Amino acid sequence: MPKNNNTLQDSWFDTPFYHILYKNRDYKEAEIFSTELMKFLDLPIDSKILDLACGQGRHSVNFNKMGYNVTGVDISKENIFKAKKYENDSLNFYSNSWNVKAVYSLILGFIFSASTIWNESLMNFNSYSWLIGAFISSLTYYLLSNK
Repeated sequence: MPKNNNTLQDSWFDTPFYHILYKNRDYKEAEIFSTELMKFLDLPIDSKILDLACGQGRHSVNFNKMGYNVTGVDISKENIFKAKKYENDSLNFYSNSWNVKAVYSLILGFIFSASTIWNESLMNFNSYSWLIGAFISSLTYYLLSNK
């Protein structure tokens, strides 16, 4: 079985404690949640879904059964190793350590994009908020990467 690096953020997800925390989570619970989420989102079949922090792929598998193209990503190589048994042409799993600078950049871009919904002075950006958010994310990542 693949082994993670020895850093805390990498190894926590492969400890017995992590699996004790999730022992009562099963595929039936994931199926109920996934079904309700897709009813709410109303995505067209064949849409692409990125399941970040997918664990062993419980939700990814259900999204895929509903007809979506799913990519699951998780920091735990052990979880991805277990999830890979469900892979098919429209369901794939990947593992690698998180790039902290990229995560910070995405969060900043998301916060800007989401704030255009609630902040009256930013509402004028209308449908361009995602583009501005993406630019802010890219710029932040560029600036952080050059340090």
